Amino acid sequence: MSARGLAHLLFRRRRLMAAAMTLSLALGGAAALLLPERWRAEAVLLAEPGRAGAVAAALAARGPGPSLSVAVDEPAAVVRLALSAASPAAAEAALAALVAGLSDDRGGDTASRLETLRRQQHLAAEAAAAGREAAVLADTLQVLRARLAKTPPTIALASRVERPEAAGEAEKRLFELQAREAELLGNYREDSAFVRNVREERGRVEALIAGLAQPVAGSVTSGPNPVHQQLEGEVVRTETALARASARERDAKRLLAAAGPVLDPAALAADAERQSAPSAGAVAVLQPARAAAQPGLSQGAVMGWAAAAGTVLALAAAGLAQALSSRFATPAEVERRLGLVVLTSLPREG
Repeated sequence: MSARGLAHLLFRRRRLMAAAMTLSLALGGAAALLLPERWRAEAVLLAEPGRAGAVAAALAARGPGPSLSVAVDEPAAVVRLALSAASPAAAEAALAALVAGLSDDRGGDTASRLETLRRQQHLAAEAAAAGREAAVLADTLQVLRARLAKTPPTIALASRVERPEAAGEAEKRLFELQAREAELLGNYREDSAFVRNVREERGRVEALIAGLAQPVAGSVTSGPNPVHQQLEGEVVRTETALARASARERDAKRLLAAAGPVLDPAALAADAERQSAPSAGAVAVLQPARAAAQPGLSQGAVMGWAAAAGTVLALAAAGLAQALSSRFATPAEVERRLGLVVLTSLPREG
C-alpha cells in the first residue's frame, strides 16, 4: 500500500481509531487510579562472619510482612533489604526504622522495663503486706476497746473501820479478790467461769467481814485501776501501729500508680528472647535506607502503556475494517483487487 493509500485509509477510519484510542486511555487511567503506586527502598547491612543469617531472620521477624524482602550473602556476611511502600518517603522511613531497631531494641528498653516490673512487683507485695497488717491491727484495736469499756477505771484501795483483827485479814483478802476480778474482766467476759469463781469467793469474804464487825466510822479510798491503765496503753500502741501500717499501704499504692501501667511478665520474657538473637554491635550499615529513583510501575508508565496499546489497537481496527470492507477507495485499489485497468475517475460531487 502506497503512502497515499495509507493516508486515505487513516482518514477514512479516523473515527474508529479515535474510539479505540479513547477506550484504551480510559482503561489505562482507571488502572492508574485503582492500582496504588508502590516505591521500593533498599538498604545494605554488613554482619559479623557467620551471623548474616541470624541478622536476616531477626529482621524478617520484625519486618512488616510481605512488603519486606531480605537477601543474604553468607560468604560476604552481607544482608540486603528491600521494602515497598506507597511513597518514597514512607518506604525510606519504614526501612530506616527497621534497621535502627536493631540497636534501639538491644536490651536497653527491655532491661528498663524489667527493672520497672520488679519495682512494681515489690510495691504490690509491700502494699498487700501493709494492708494485711492494718486489717489485723484494726481487729485487735476493736477487741481492746471493747475490753477497755468493760473494765472499771477505778477500784477501792483502802478503808478504815473499827473491826477485830480477823476482819483486817479478811479485808486484805477482799482487796486481792477485787484486783483479781478487775484483771479477769479485762481478759474474759462476765459470764466466764473464772470471773464467777472470783465473785463467789469475794461474796463469802464480804459476808465474813460483815459478820465479824460492823464499821462504826470510816471511809473508803479509791484509786486508778492498773488493768484499765494497761488496756489504755495497749490501745494507744495499737492505734499508732495501725496508722503506720495504713501510711505504708498508701505510700506503696501511690508509688505503684506512679510507676505506670502494670507490665506483663510473659510479654517481657518474649521480648527478651526475641532481642537475644542478633546484637547491634554485630551489624554495620553499608548503605542506609534509600528509595529507588523510579517506582516499579508509576501512573505515568501505566498511561504510557495505555497510549501505546491504544495506538496499536487503533491501527489494527482500521486495518481490519479495511480488510472486511467491499468498497474501493482509490483507482489503484480497483486495479489491485480486480485486476482491471482504470481508464478514468470522476470526482465526488459536493
